[in-house]
Amino acid sequence: MEEATSLLSTEEPLEAEVFASVVAGIAYRLFADQPEVEGAFWADVLWTAEQEGSPRALALLLALAALAPHRVAGTAEATARRLLRGPAVRPPWAGAAGDAAFAGAWLMAPAGSDREVVVLCSQHPGRVPHALFVVLDRRRQLALDAGLGVDAATALADSARSLSPSEVRPIRRAVAAARLAGALAAADAGRGGGELTEDFCDLRALIAVRVAGPSRPTPDLGTGTWRPAASPPAPVGVPAWPPPA
Repeated sequence: MEEATSLLSTEEPLEAEVFASVVAGIAYRLFADQPEVEGAFWADVLWTAEQEGSPRALALLLALAALAPHRVAGTAEATARRLLRGPAVRPPWAGAAGDAAFAGAWLMAPAGSDREVVVLCSQHPGRVPHALFVVLDRRRQLALDAGLGVDAATALADSARSLSPSEVRPIRRAVAAARLAGALAAADAGRGGGELTEDFCDLRALIAVRVAGPSRPTPDLGTGTWRPAASPPAPVGVPAWPPPA
């Protein structure tokens, strides 16, 4: 709960989403194949937040509510609603977290490698597109590692620099989502085997949010004072943009 204080000093919805995903990643790492224990963990987190009832507690609940379809999202939303019956003030990102739009997808498949990378780009209103990089085992289609580029154009350019044009290609959202959904399921089935990196575990919940697609902010929850950035969003221009929808 102490670390949730940082959610009060940001206006960036991506920061709130990543914070919540990291919290979910703790449970993901610790409670593999222990759904009842994981459920107790989340019940304790939500109970503690509601009992505290502070601005940071509300911020934590709203961040977790943005993780749909994660198991905690619905209950976190209901708990946040109860706090909002009082004088609680929503954090400025509350109207945008969980509502990033699809902004392109890529497949990076280096020749001769047993790894490939699915890059899923998304964009919050008024913000520069960001990119999730998910490393898959080609043969098993198993997610192993992940990373986040807060500026998708720069991250794509850096990642593609050592690859030939034939090794980097745009893919449709449906293709990327299906590939990642299968890879997440495979990772979940084998998460006790020690192959998954800490970065993947931290970002796993956020990847699932992006695979599911954006959902509009819930009425009465997504009406914070979030303001878009003053500068216009930068187009993702490297490699050639835009990819097919």
